[in-house]
Amino acid sequence: MSIRGKVIIRSLKSIEISSDAHLNDVILIAPFIQFKENFKGSVQAFAEDSIRVESSCELLYPTMLCVWGNHS
Repeated sequence: MSIRGKVIIRSLKSIEISSDAHLNDVILIAPFIQFKENFKGSVQAFAEDSIRVESSCELLYPTMLCVWGNHS
């Protein structure tokens, strides 16, 4: 899968990004986001609960990972 710029991927549950995904300047929004081992790309990831980055991932500039949990 190859996705580049001006794209928002949103899920009500979770998003899993595999190592063979080619993402550049993509916005991800979900409660839980997981980057599988060896993923390489640039994303802006917004999670309500958590983000997991497995080993050997290469998050390129201007990647941003944001968790804003709404835990009262």
